[in-house]
Amino acid sequence: MRSIELLDELPADTVEQVASTRMSVGGVDLPELLHSGVVRERLADLLQSEW
Repeated sequence: MRSIELLDELPADTVEQVASTRMSVGGVDLPELLHSGVVRERLADLLQSEW
């Protein structure tokens, strides 16, 4: 939930604003475009259990 909150605070109006500048972090591959919608989609199963 915290990662979604942080991403919601960042600008996401253009592709340039959501384009990842890193390919991975700590060995975890990042999506090419990173915004809160991506996190919500990838964590949908976990988020459902939070509600």
